[in-house]
Parts: sequence; structure tokens; C-alpha cells
Amino acid sequence: MIPKDVEYLKCINCGHDLLLKVFETEKDECVEGKLSCKHCNEEWPVINAIPRLLPKNLLKNLVLPYHKDFFDKYHFDVSEKNRSDKSSNDDKLKSKTAQSFGFEWLKYPKILNQFEKDWERYFHPFITRKDIKGSVVADFGCGMAKHGYFIGKYASKKYIGLDLSEATEAAYRNTKKFKPLIVQADIYHIPLKGEKIDICYSIGVLHHLPNPENGFISIIKNMRKGSKIFMWVYGQRGNSRALYLYNPIRFVTTRMNRKFLYNLCHIPAIAVHSLNSVSKGLSKIGLKKSARLIPFSYYTDFPYTFKVSDTFDTLGTPTQIYYKMSEIDSWFKHSKLKKYQLEYDVVQGIKGYGVK
Repeated sequence: MIPKDVEYLKCINCGHDLLLKVFETEKDECVEGKLSCKHCNEEWPVINAIPRLLPKNLLKNLVLPYHKDFFDKYHFDVSEKNRSDKSSNDDKLKSKTAQSFGFEWLKYPKILNQFEKDWERYFHPFITRKDIKGSVVADFGCGMAKHGYFIGKYASKKYIGLDLSEATEAAYRNTKKFKPLIVQADIYHIPLKGEKIDICYSIGVLHHLPNPENGFISIIKNMRKGSKIFMWVYGQRGNSRALYLYNPIRFVTTRMNRKFLYNLCHIPAIAVHSLNSVSKGLSKIGLKKSARLIPFSYYTDFPYTFKVSDTFDTLGTPTQIYYKMSEIDSWFKHSKLKKYQLEYDVVQGIKGYGVK
């Protein structure tokens, strides 16, 4: 992290300002360091240029196992000081979900050219490149920065990516040239000063949370008046394959060893890749309408390895919920967002936009 970016951060316990102590630098960045609250004196590590602003139990479960050398080197304490830090069932689910996505995005951390077309599809017509330029944009559930890369490319003032998982490592590497602020954080304990954020978004994340609506409300509460929010979640409409085929299969696959499941995902990926070859062949001979009718035609231009990763995404994530439009409408209505609009996405999702 760039030291001055501490201005965007706040204590997840009391909301006060943080102080940064730099242990190790690389060019103009803090690679290793410590953040501490000016008010309550709580401390969090900065590891590999990423602030790890998590409650102690999540810090212990999701950061310590990957970076034990840092904790040993600086004698960093991750002991739980009060009962509120003890793991609940929700925290266990969050940890399992984060471990699954961390495994996936570190296994396949590549930014593909096809993602730019995806970016346009998701955000259109609510957020444009012009909106991004010069804005501070916060990405809730950034993963490996599949969408965040283009926030930097479109000249945002600051791209801030937050994720609960170790995928923040990939997000930082993918966006490093844009001087981002990548933070390992929990959406229920947001460490950002909302008054400094212009646009918040969350794509493909809320439906994996223990309580998705509360995650959405957490973002809204942290926003300043006049800032914008965009979100995308799985929808029920047109998703019978996911509801009645994938979900029953997931009862088994979510309990498998991740490495074993990832290898197993080659089988459906081969099937999808074969269907894509048929779709490509039909397009080449001028039968584009017929090509679009072939199942999984959305994946036609994506490389095989991405199809393996996306299959793992579908089969390995501990929980995922599919929504009716009326349910998402109630989220926006209860949050009292202005100018809110909802619409179905072409890939069986629901997207929504509003102004605080």
C-alpha cells in the first residue's frame, strides 16, 4: 500500500483513524507494516503491501496460516481478547467460502481480454467509463480483480479492492501498475471511510454470504450521501439448470477436497469446451443464430483453463443463493436508495443501481 492511502482507512472496531508504521518498503510502497487505531489501539498487519483489516478470529483463520513468517518475525498477536471475536457459524462459513475463492483465484489469477467485454455487460447502462474517470471506486469482493483491473485502466482516482480471501494477493499483482489500495477485509466490518468513496460495487459476491441482505446493508450504511452503488447477484429466472442440477450436485462437491474437486472439474470443462467448438463451427459457416442456441455458448471465446476455474466456482463454493427480482427490489426499497433501477442480466443475473 502507498502510505498516504491510510487516509481511506478506518478502525473496524470504533471507526477512528489509523496510524501506519512501516517495517519494509519497496519503491514508494509499504510492503510490510502495522496499522494501529489512534483510539482503541487495536492493531492489524500489512503483508505484501496488503492491509489485513479483519476481526481477530478471521485474521487467525485466514491470514496466519499463509503468512506465519510475518507473525513470528514481528511477534504479531492474534489472540482473541473478547467474546465477540470468537467464531460463530457465520464466521466458519465465511472462512470456508474465503478459502474456496482464495484457492480458485490463486490457481487462475489471469486477466483475460474477454473480461473487458464482461465489464461493459455488467455495468451497462448504470456505470460508464466516464463515471469511473477521476472517481474513488470501492470493489466489495474483488477476487483477483477481474473487474477492478478495468477500474484502474479507465483512470479512476483510486481503485480500492476488498476481499475476505487470499485472492487479494492476485488482485494486488494484477492492478499494481494502477497503484491500488487492496485490503483483506470482511464486508460486515468495512474498514473504509465512506465519505471518501464515490462509487461502490459488488459483482457476484453477495449471494455467497451467510446473510446477503445484511452484507448489502453494510455497504449502504458506509456510503456517503450522493455516492453510487451497483450490484449483481444470481437470479432465478432462466436458471433452472443451476437450481435443479448444479445445486443437488453441490451437496456432494462442496464437501470434497479442493484439489481433488479442481481436477474433477476438467470433466465438465471438456464437455463445455467441446460444445463451444461446435458453436464456433456453426458461426464460421454463417449459422450464428444456431450457434447461440448451443448450451454454454457464453464460454465460446474463453480459454479452456478458465472453464475449469469457472466450473470449480460453481461446484466448490459453500453456499450460493438465487434471487427473484421482487426480493432484490425490497433490498433497494428498504435501503431508501434514490433513483434505483433493477434489470435482468443476459447471463441469468439481476443487477441493480442506486444513489445514497
